[in-house]
Amino acid sequence: MFLLIGVIIGVSAGAIMNNKIPASWLVNSIAGIAGACVANIGVGLFGQWGPAIGATAIVPTLVSSLFFVVLISFLARMVTRRNYI
Repeated sequence: MFLLIGVIIGVSAGAIMNNKIPASWLVNSIAGIAGACVANIGVGLFGQWGPAIGATAIVPTLVSSLFFVVLISFLARMVTRRNYI
């Protein structure tokens, strides 16, 4: 269940960040799944607060997905940037 929620939240996080990376819906989906995994594994870190669907808390999943979307966007810009000064 958290995979589906991770994909939906990952795409939502990409829409919030409005990133311009290639295949952004796929990358955002992967970032959302990673965020959902981190939120489910790291319940001690984020806590189980906010609304939940199944066993997945929405707010911690959104926060960790936003983190992964920002991280992937930053790495994609660094890789595609030609001027390293």
